[in-house]
Amino acid sequence: MLRSVAALTRLPSSLPSLGRPDNLPPASLAAAAEALTSARLHRYQHDDPAASRVAQLEVAFAALARRRYCCAVNSCGSAMFLALRALEVPQGAPVLVNAHTLTPVPSAIVHAGARPVLVEADAMGLADLGDLETKMKSSGAAFLLLSHMRGRVCDMDEVVRLCGEHGVLLIEDCAHALGSTWAGRPCGEFGAVAVFSCQTNKLINGGEGGLLVTDMEEVAARTILMSGSYGHWVTFHPLLPPRELMDSLHDTTPNFSMRMSELTAAVVTPQLAMLDAKVAKLNRVYRQLEAGIGEIDGVSVPPRLSKEGLVGSSLQFELGAELAGLSEATCQEFLDEMQVRGVKVAWFGRGQWLGFTSTFRHWQYIEGGEALPKTEQMQRFLIDVPLYHTLTWNRSTSDRVCDVIKAALSKVFGSTTTQ
Repeated sequence: MLRSVAALTRLPSSLPSLGRPDNLPPASLAAAAEALTSARLHRYQHDDPAASRVAQLEVAFAALARRRYCCAVNSCGSAMFLALRALEVPQGAPVLVNAHTLTPVPSAIVHAGARPVLVEADAMGLADLGDLETKMKSSGAAFLLLSHMRGRVCDMDEVVRLCGEHGVLLIEDCAHALGSTWAGRPCGEFGAVAVFSCQTNKLINGGEGGLLVTDMEEVAARTILMSGSYGHWVTFHPLLPPRELMDSLHDTTPNFSMRMSELTAAVVTPQLAMLDAKVAKLNRVYRQLEAGIGEIDGVSVPPRLSKEGLVGSSLQFELGAELAGLSEATCQEFLDEMQVRGVKVAWFGRGQWLGFTSTFRHWQYIEGGEALPKTEQMQRFLIDVPLYHTLTWNRSTSDRVCDVIKAALSKVFGSTTTQ
């Protein structure tokens, strides 16, 4: 029998902020101090090319991602843009992208001069594979930019099969999925190209930064040139495609000045060694919260697919229709009550976008938008709990967050059912 929330009104105290980043490791601070002391903050300033911290990061991350090439740039949005340009997506061409994602993803498609074609989401927040196949057939798209939104991973066996069957090239947006796997394979290994984020609210905190990985020589060559190498690729890029290919592309490839700085790389690189430990801690927090929320009347956590290797960087729960008086207005009241009690969360169904939860209904820069009823229904009362910065949490912290949810539900909805 699930526990009622009607009598729960106590206000938990001493809750850590979900938005405050964890402290950077001492190795990142030391490397950043060394970079600042040297004043060589541009990746091509070093007398010794091997001293470039960005180049060192590219080598380390390529090995981590199990790809031949890596190019580090100034943001994951830039990495997506460069991926599309390096793959020579034609101007105005349709590019499939799941509708349940964040605005930088379709924006990168627009930035590259292509046209986003939004794919419905299923009840779990994953790309609806039936709608994906339908739009592969109807749109004529030759590219899919698949966003592993909030670290949730689709049935990648089926995605790869559909892409092969319909001649669609897969690009993986792994901004939220570093460390995630499908059937034992790392996310980022399924696509022709994959991109990752080092933004401060991600598993690896560089403030900003993006990483593009691929096994394709021409994509790597174009990315290096477009990122803004100024010819320094000859000596400053240890993961370099054949010299003759670089020479052949050099004079016909634009420079978009999207390089990563030495300071960002200095902060990021030491954190790669911490990845497994971070994932293990995040997953413990996620499972604790998932279990606790699962005992609360009126809310539910969307399930995850069995072949997914979890990275619990965020958790979503849904307010159920059985809550008496549930509406957009009472949902906002619920969020306000949670914030009063020390837990600030996000809401994907908000009429006016705020922060990191804009949805397809807000993306008026996309031409010819169509109704997406499945996505709208899934997002309507979907609450997002970021867990990137929970490495200092313990079991009692997770329990207190669940108490906050119960207290806020009790305050706004009283009895959790309409009966």
